[in-house]
Amino acid sequence: MLPEILGLDHLVILVRDLDASAAAWRALGFTVSPRGEHSAHLKTANHTIMFGPNYLELLAVTGEAPTNARWRRTLAAREGLAGAALGLGDADRAAAALGGLAVRRFGRPVKLPDGGTIEARFAVFDIADDATPDLRLFACQHLVREATWAPGLAGHANTAKAIRRVEIADPDPGATASALAKRYGATAEPIADGMRVPAGAAAFEVMTPDAFQLRHGVAPTAGPAAIVVQVADRDAAEHALSGQPHRFVGAGIETAVNGVLLRLES
Repeated sequence: MLPEILGLDHLVILVRDLDASAAAWRALGFTVSPRGEHSAHLKTANHTIMFGPNYLELLAVTGEAPTNARWRRTLAAREGLAGAALGLGDADRAAAALGGLAVRRFGRPVKLPDGGTIEARFAVFDIADDATPDLRLFACQHLVREATWAPGLAGHANTAKAIRRVEIADPDPGATASALAKRYGATAEPIADGMRVPAGAAAFEVMTPDAFQLRHGVAPTAGPAAIVVQVADRDAAEHALSGQPHRFVGAGIETAVNGVLLRLES
């Protein structure tokens, strides 16, 4: 990977009803952050689900703005996984190394357990998205990291601790994985049923729809089809999901939420 890119930082899950979505993820044993409102010109709001190295973002559109046009187009068709952010050491240097891409800065207030607030601030830029048109690939530097990873957010009843991989269903895994890897200086590697593109400790795995169905027993949605989250204790994860629809596939536990096939595995 390019020197300034650190690996997978977070995934964006687009939702239509932010309150209901937060409740659905809490019911699966996740700790969900308080609602956050992004800088006013973005007209988006979120909840986060924090892990040690990375996190999930539940994102909703609160009004029309040029900056959220792509999110609105996606939401008109579906909810679900729509963005993947790569972590950065220095956004300006990384953007320059990738050909002088434009860096945007924005923030959102974060409520602290003691009742106070701190502002999380970010520097981001889009990476060419022609490789994965259904998954916006961008890069994100946390300018106030302790605000995003606020105390108390990374402990979960289901013992989730990291995003392990993103699974993408595509008719041509080789071409898509190679194009994705090229965007941030990674190398696509063959696996038994497709291709793997490392992103730090996590990875993107690209496979045909048939291979995805063989792996999971269900037909995929087109494009980004599944999120795999690592848990510390599989029994605790099973207990956390006991009141929710789920099934066991191999060594993992799978459920569906907000258009995402979610797999928990130790």
